[in-house]
Amino acid sequence: MKIKVFSIIFLSLFVILLSCNKNEIINNEQNADNEFSGFYKSSGEIDLTGIEVINGIIKFPDINKMNYVIDKLEEQSDEYWSSIISQYGDMNDDAFNDLLDSLKINEEQPLFDFESSLNFYSLRKKIAAEELIWLEYEDPDCCLDPDDHFIIDETIRTLLNVGGEIVIGDKIYKIYFSGTTLQIDHLDFQLLADINRWDTLVLDTLNDPNFSFYYKAWGQPVSDECDDFSKAKDWVDNGDRRIKGMLKISNMPWKGVIKAKTKNYKKKKKGWKAYRTNALAKIEGTAYDVDCEKITDLNTYKEDKKKKVKHKVTFPNNVPYTKSGEIKSVHAGADGLSLTLTLEGW
Repeated sequence: MKIKVFSIIFLSLFVILLSCNKNEIINNEQNADNEFSGFYKSSGEIDLTGIEVINGIIKFPDINKMNYVIDKLEEQSDEYWSSIISQYGDMNDDAFNDLLDSLKINEEQPLFDFESSLNFYSLRKKIAAEELIWLEYEDPDCCLDPDDHFIIDETIRTLLNVGGEIVIGDKIYKIYFSGTTLQIDHLDFQLLADINRWDTLVLDTLNDPNFSFYYKAWGQPVSDECDDFSKAKDWVDNGDRRIKGMLKISNMPWKGVIKAKTKNYKKKKKGWKAYRTNALAKIEGTAYDVDCEKITDLNTYKEDKKKKVKHKVTFPNNVPYTKSGEIKSVHAGADGLSLTLTLEGW
């Protein structure tokens, strides 16, 4: 009985804290536009023609429109941050972080503006709220990191609803935390509603003409040597600074990509907080095609000043596959911390 009462109390406190942190994120993002004198929406407004929200899901008329929005959002985000760095980038890291926190500046403001223009609550915002709670823990291995979602790119998260759902043309896609991705044809929202009520084990036996697995996480490799689904993550700290690295290869409906992401954190009195300082993400190795034939060798990186950094290699005319151990990422950030990740086989 005591365990049950404790569980109810803990759950209630978690819900309250999550609600408070969601409000904190929303307030910070809304205030940034008003309090940062250098804010501007770079590269013009995004053309929303043909884009709508149906049943809480963003619908794009086709892949080209979705890729256009992704490119524009990333361009706006980069230019927005460059405008901040041009004003405050010469400050030391601690002073820079304190100033931006006091002004409630969020580097993801252009993503928030896009969501607001559609009155849309995204997977990005959900994960950001849950991550604030996770960072309150001293030990990052204590519990599931909400940022450890299969979709590691905040721009893509902006286009997905909290259920990992998106519509492209007449197809509904649903992406689970693990990466399992469903495709529902002919805008069958009733089937989607049914799936969301069922245990995922039912999907293995689901026989519906409008349902298919786009791909299934933790399934079988596409060949004896190569696969197109792999992910790695790790973190390292020196006591009061921490960096986290993530590396992923995937072939989603919109683009085949290899992505690496580096995030910096600073120790608080209790737990950790995101910390703005220089970050690097590098991708190296060999990418293969669906026939396990070599496409290209990779040795490319991105480095950002006072910001978490994501670096991606896209394959618009091909889809990337990997052999176990042949694609690696190097991550560097706060206080000279670094780590290397490797995509392993099944």
